Amino acid sequence: MNKLTKLQVSKLGMALLRDPLLNKGSAFTFEERDNFRLHGLLPYRILDMEAQAKRVYKALTLNEDDLSKYISLAALQDRNEHLYFYLLEQHLEEFLPIVYTPTIGL
Repeated sequence: MNKLTKLQVSKLGMALLRDPLLNKGSAFTFEERDNFRLHGLLPYRILDMEAQAKRVYKALTLNEDDLSKYISLAALQDRNEHLYFYLLEQHLEEFLPIVYTPTIGL
């Protein structure tokens, strides 16, 4: 049931990184960086989703209120949906009230 399929991607370089549905941040492998012309556009070190999520979560905990967290999470979703949903899944109880409840109106 968890069969992985390859996705045909026509975007390269910055166009790929600007697409939040395709951007994986620093999780792109060296082979993917070659294929998608990403060398020089990302940090050299490859970080998997777990490491990226830990880094982003640590930064989110520095936000003092839910509105700040909401803004940070929305910005993350605009940049990298893979990481956004991975982080949301890892901290669902904590973040669901922030992204689901209308935080702005509170």
